[in-house]
Amino acid sequence: MKPLPDYIKRVGNADIAHGEQTGSFKIWPTARPTLTFEPGERLGFSLRIRPITANATLQLKSDPSKNIGYKLRREPSGDVYWLDIEAGPVSESVTQKILLAARLADGTSSDLALALTINVPTRNLVITPQSVDLGEVSSGDFERGARRAGRVGIRKLAGSFQIKSITSTLAFLKPEQQVIVDGSNYLIRILLTPGKPPKAGAYTGVIRIETDDKQSPVIEVPIKIIVTR
Repeated sequence: MKPLPDYIKRVGNADIAHGEQTGSFKIWPTARPTLTFEPGERLGFSLRIRPITANATLQLKSDPSKNIGYKLRREPSGDVYWLDIEAGPVSESVTQKILLAARLADGTSSDLALALTINVPTRNLVITPQSVDLGEVSSGDFERGARRAGRVGIRKLAGSFQIKSITSTLAFLKPEQQVIVDGSNYLIRILLTPGKPPKAGAYTGVIRIETDDKQSPVIEVPIKIIVTR
C-alpha cells in the first residue's frame, strides 16, 4: 500500500477510505475539500477523479482565480483524472467553486461541481483552557513532593510552531512541557514545587509561554490557586 500524501492530513473532511461520489464520478479524498491555512501560506495538492462508468471524459469549464490555480490531467492509461490545485497565498477565508464538463459514454453530458474551502483563522493557536483555576491546595501537598495540579493544551490549526520557554509568575508552581505532536500540539503540565509551601491565602498569576509563532510570540494564561493550611 502506498503511503498517503502529506496534504491529506490537512483536509479536514477527507474520506480516505471511500472518497465522495458526485454524479457518475468518484472524487478522492472528497469533492468538497476544506483546509486551514496560515495567512500567506501556499499549498499544492491534488484530487483524484475516477468515472464510475467506462469511457467518460472531463474538461475544465471554470477559470482559476488569482489565488487558487488548478489544471486537469488524465493518466496515460485508464480513465482516471487528477485535478492539481495550487492554493495561496490567501489572507482571509475563501471558497472556490470548480466546474468540469463531463461527457459519458452514452453521449449524455453534465457539469461536475467541486468546491474548495480555505479557512484562515484569526487566531491560529488554540489554548485550552484559556485560564486555569487550581482550586484549593493544602500546604501538605507541597511538603509531600511535586504533583500535577493542572494543565493547559496548545494546538496550532495550520502550520507548525515550537515552544521556546515556559515560566510561571508564581514561584511555587512549575510548568513542564509535554509533546503530543511535535510542531503542532503540546500539553503544559502545572506542578506544585516540592518543599516549603507558600503562606496560606489566595494567589493569582500567569503561565507565560514564549513561542516562535509570529502571530502569538507570547501567550499568557491566567492562573489562580488557594493555599490552605
